[in-house]
Amino acid sequence: MKWLGDVRGRALLVVVGAFACQMGLGFTYMYGPLLPEVTTDLGWSRTQFNSAIAPRLWVQALASPLFGLLVVRVGARAVLTGSVLLMAVVGWGLSGIQSATGLLLWNLVFGVVLVGVGDVTVGHVVSQWVQRSRAMALGVVYAGSNLGGAVVLALVTRISEDGYWREAFLWTGLGGALFLLPFAALFVRAPGPGEGAADAGDAGNDPDAPGSGVLRSAARTRSFWVLFYLLFAYFFFATSALEHTVALLMDLGIPRVEAAGLLGGAVFLGIAGKLGLAAIASRIQPRLALAINMAMVAASALCLLATPLLGSPLPFAVLFGLSYSGRDVIYPLVVIHVFGVRHLAPVYGGLMLSLALGGVGGPIFTAAVRDQTGSYTPAFALSAAMMLAGCALIPLLRREVTGLASDTP
Repeated sequence: MKWLGDVRGRALLVVVGAFACQMGLGFTYMYGPLLPEVTTDLGWSRTQFNSAIAPRLWVQALASPLFGLLVVRVGARAVLTGSVLLMAVVGWGLSGIQSATGLLLWNLVFGVVLVGVGDVTVGHVVSQWVQRSRAMALGVVYAGSNLGGAVVLALVTRISEDGYWREAFLWTGLGGALFLLPFAALFVRAPGPGEGAADAGDAGNDPDAPGSGVLRSAARTRSFWVLFYLLFAYFFFATSALEHTVALLMDLGIPRVEAAGLLGGAVFLGIAGKLGLAAIASRIQPRLALAINMAMVAASALCLLATPLLGSPLPFAVLFGLSYSGRDVIYPLVVIHVFGVRHLAPVYGGLMLSLALGGVGGPIFTAAVRDQTGSYTPAFALSAAMMLAGCALIPLLRREVTGLASDTP
């Protein structure tokens, strides 16, 4: 089994556990299929719905730098276990909402869950264990969110067919927590002395680990802000597409179950996309892999706009599925290439502040454009242009690791 490389023994258990925990991100995919049911039942506009759920992305963005430092200090196991337990509470809370304020408040808590089981936490711990097969290991781990998303989309669509959207929230949260808890508590841990990847140094829970000084130093570099813009442009489109594709396809006359199934297929296809891009990224420069990924995501936005002309949403679903989730794999590799593996968690956590702008602003802007014009076209055309502009900035990235401070907070 040479393809495993250095993913063996305890490292293999960590990869399996991290993969399972990433399935928790699939919880986010329930909003697309439930949007029509919730807005109809509670009498909301789509803008109201998106405005209520968007603040969770502010929490994700603002908490990411803190969690980036926390996972270095206390370890991924503690962070993942606490986040999974909180997932059950969020499912219960969302099932009882009666107002937009209730939806907003529970989504703030949900944001904490998503940071805890998210890319920074699992990317850091896997990178600390695996070096030679790092790209493929990250591809496998991050594919967990796609598998979880496909399962959640199918589950909530089935449960809510007769209007049972509250039950969809409840059972997804409780069931997800029960499934994920053993993996978080038993499979994942930080390397001890003498364990882990050679380029990670002493990767254990280290009180002298890289701190906020590293993030401050990184934020003074050109490469940090290029990466920040690229993440902003990506989130602006990807979160909009995930939350509005089902509604857009319904506007085009496609039944809700079929539209949700198409999005679920795209999400599931993301597994192949992550593994494929991981294989490519292990053979080419990280900057080139990033450029390929961003260009593919931009092309998927253009395919979504062209769905009436193409006569089918299938080209969008295939291209979006293969490309959008590849960012999960490519970005940690680029951050490691630019800033070094030891600094991945604090720097990547800082970059995730872009989610507060793109991830929050994108869906709200897209919903507002649809409410005002009756069409999603202007919003998704802007998204495509932003990502294509980002591709032109990628050559400005350079290695910055030698200029980073090593001080602790």
